[in-house]
Amino acid sequence: MFTIPTTASNHTPSFADAAKPPESYERALACGKGLAAVAIKVLTDEAFAEEVWRDFEDGKVVREVGMGMG
Repeated sequence: MFTIPTTASNHTPSFADAAKPPESYERALACGKGLAAVAIKVLTDEAFAEEVWRDFEDGKVVREVGMGMG
């Protein structure tokens, strides 16, 4: 999970301050690299892409019920 070490809400001046240290930058960079690696795998491996799609569809019901939509 990607986090900036702060209790401040996103898109606030306090959060922006917490995002300034090199540690926060490194966390953001690592997260971006991980997302890019997954995207490449989805785009180049059809079986993996189908599995991701199935997992997403299976999780929809759980997410909708959790949000009071189902």
